[in-house]
Amino acid sequence: MVGNNKNIIYISIVLSMLLFSCNIKNKEKATALPKTDSAIARSAEELIVGSWSYLHTEKDQSKQKISLFWHILFNQDHSFVEESKIADEESTLKREGKYLLSDSILYRSGFGTLDLLYITEDSLVLRKNDLCFTFTRE
Repeated sequence: MVGNNKNIIYISIVLSMLLFSCNIKNKEKATALPKTDSAIARSAEELIVGSWSYLHTEKDQSKQKISLFWHILFNQDHSFVEESKIADEESTLKREGKYLLSDSILYRSGFGTLDLLYITEDSLVLRKNDLCFTFTRE
């Protein structure tokens, strides 16, 4: 029963994130990651790991702090085996996922796929289906 409560809390957090769509900012400054350059991907890992704030662009202008811990793997056979690690009690999401270099996709079991659209030193733009999420560096 306790496990079910944790799943419900996690699902509600994820769904609340999906309710807000963000505009892609700094397109001219941002660059998409190349699909074959592992050196660039290693630089991306350094940029991604850390604390980011999700900026709500609707009525609520508050920032929701999210700590992202992405593990970048160079997976040639497209097999996804890693279990997701979920949330602590303080609404800070600690997520472990995969960056699949050949497809420019961040993958987490239990959450599906996230397209990594742009990354800069101070912004990270992810897409889930038709919704875009902009994160800013803490």
